[in-house]
Amino acid sequence: MRCKKINLIDRIREYKLYLANSKHLLKYSFVQSLPHIKKKFMKLTEGTKCYENFSFSQKDVDTFIAVTGDSNPIHYDAAYASTTIFGKPIVHGMLSSSIISKLIGTKLPGPGSIYISQELKFLRPVFIDVTYKAEVEILDINEDKIQLRTSITESESNKMVLSGKALVKFKVN
Repeated sequence: MRCKKINLIDRIREYKLYLANSKHLLKYSFVQSLPHIKKKFMKLTEGTKCYENFSFSQKDVDTFIAVTGDSNPIHYDAAYASTTIFGKPIVHGMLSSSIISKLIGTKLPGPGSIYISQELKFLRPVFIDVTYKAEVEILDINEDKIQLRTSITESESNKMVLSGKALVKFKVN
């Protein structure tokens, strides 16, 4: 996770040092406490961003097909996909957008987030074994609801493949 407007890394280093100097706490305690530490030191403000680089393998796509039953051949059959406008297999749009859900639920705002709504625009296809960057940015905080801008861009070309907005319920400290 990389977030702007906070210095979480320094806080984590301080906590690691504290753990190293304490005979009663184990390394495992640090890993278990990480979401709590992040929540304690991270002030959620408009403009805060987090992102993660990712890619999907054919095995990931095959697993998604097995779980959802979405067996459209454009996702797994190279011969069929070569006859389409994309020229090769593409990753399911909802599999791609699941990285946004991962960021919201684990990074920003983080654990305890409840999805209320998500608007998605699929602008370009996502291909297997290509690196992408998913990003979430806080647009507005209103009581216990946070509006986020969501996007996915291809890392090499920096072209946006997905854009949207999400609304999540989250208890703001």
